[in-house]
Amino acid sequence: MYSGPIQIFAQDVFIESSTPLHPVGTKAVTADGRTWRYARNSSTALTTGVLCIQADLSSNHEDIPFQTAGVIGDTSVALTIATTSVAANEYVDGYLVIIDDTGEGRTHLITGHGTGTGTVTFYIKPGLLLATTTSTTVTLVRNPWMNVLINDSTQTDLPAGVTPFAITASYYFWIQTGGIAAVLASGTSTPTGGSPVTIGEATNGAVSIHNADAEPIVGLALVGVGMTSGEYNPVFLTIDK
Repeated sequence: MYSGPIQIFAQDVFIESSTPLHPVGTKAVTADGRTWRYARNSSTALTTGVLCIQADLSSNHEDIPFQTAGVIGDTSVALTIATTSVAANEYVDGYLVIIDDTGEGRTHLITGHGTGTGTVTFYIKPGLLLATTTSTTVTLVRNPWMNVLINDSTQTDLPAGVTPFAITASYYFWIQTGGIAAVLASGTSTPTGGSPVTIGEATNGAVSIHNADAEPIVGLALVGVGMTSGEYNPVFLTIDK
């Protein structure tokens, strides 16, 4: 069931597709040691060398109940979605986490699901490991690389990776998460070589110096005299170690 990262050649990371060629979230390593995740873009096109973030979670898809009780081995479960409609394929390659009551503490991969509100069926693997009741509740977790967005200068978001080329809206592609990459920089504080960088506070898609515990570390600057704001600077990405 489990395997290591796949290996891809350098030119493969410059290919995008309107349909998925791998499961979203698949990890890959190029021959030079850089790491990548297979991602799906949101409905907005992306430019080259920008830092992307994970899509926001929906609080209305947390702590939701089973509509009908489940038995061990069930590979489909009916949940009650009260508000905030589930979109087509929104949670495919994401996770159904059983958080409370009978059957709690188990995580299942979502392989497909219905849409809308009310009773929505989710297909999972493995099948239920424990029986559930209508008091059992779950949280739906989108795959971190599903519908990625350009960062909007909110420095507490979760980074997803850096675009290796311009990406068409809603297309699938490899996003870089580790190793050396050219990344847009912004801000008046210019990190020097070895300094950690985070989500930029001044320009969408950029990185800037890390100066607060709440800010995620995206990588390390690779410049001796300081990163130049408005330019694409070398960064050793550490998003996906």
